[in-house]
Amino acid sequence: FQRIKWKMFHEGALVILLGCFTLTLGHGHHAHTQEEQPIWTYQCTDRGCAKVPATENNTWQSLEVCKLLCTEFAALWPKPTGQINISSNTLMLNRYSIDIELMMGSPRVVNEKSRNLLYQMGDLFKQHINDKFYEEEAGKTVRGCSLTIYMNIENPDIVSFAQNVNESYKLITKLAPDGRMNATIIAPTLFGARHGLETLEQLIVYDSVSRSMVMPSQVYIEDAPFYPYRGILLDTARNFISVPVIERTIDAMAANK
Repeated sequence: FQRIKWKMFHEGALVILLGCFTLTLGHGHHAHTQEEQPIWTYQCTDRGCAKVPATENNTWQSLEVCKLLCTEFAALWPKPTGQINISSNTLMLNRYSIDIELMMGSPRVVNEKSRNLLYQMGDLFKQHINDKFYEEEAGKTVRGCSLTIYMNIENPDIVSFAQNVNESYKLITKLAPDGRMNATIIAPTLFGARHGLETLEQLIVYDSVSRSMVMPSQVYIEDAPFYPYRGILLDTARNFISVPVIERTIDAMAANK
């Protein structure tokens, strides 16, 4: 999550509970009135999402949701290296109802730096979810599931990165009988938990049809970095690269899990 994400990547199970109190959406939906009918919609084809005219006879679906549901990997980047199963149904997420709690054992044995970094991760997670929402939609009625994030790391005191550090994680979500969405990210270290949270963020998109944040209703992902070392070379000796550009590049590197 921005530069802090890369810092934590170089500096583990994460449990996430989402309380859901509204409808579950399928591949597409008619969330607009007739006057608000979109001109275009997107359909999943063998070659990806295709733009087609929106009519009463087809399902209205935004490009963001189509990309989320059209492929086995839900447009995740990079593609997870282990087992993956993502539901073809989506549900709305209440971006104003995201809470974070840490579950890393006794506070006396948990590294304070780990706690602080994880809280910063959570704050940036919420910020990034809000950043996906269009400004003109702010202040309107909010629908969707509440999200509570319980962070639990098996080895929370590991805050220094080395190439032999375990960066794997599991992400599991499913709808509970009480209507809440339960999601669990299991990771042996802080770095795996960071990757799991990055994946969860990528699975939450803004749907311009329902005008809300949506995510798959059920997810199971096992993932770990394919390469122990990931890096990028910026040749600042031969090229002028401004500080904002360098910072944006570091932000982008955080998505490479």
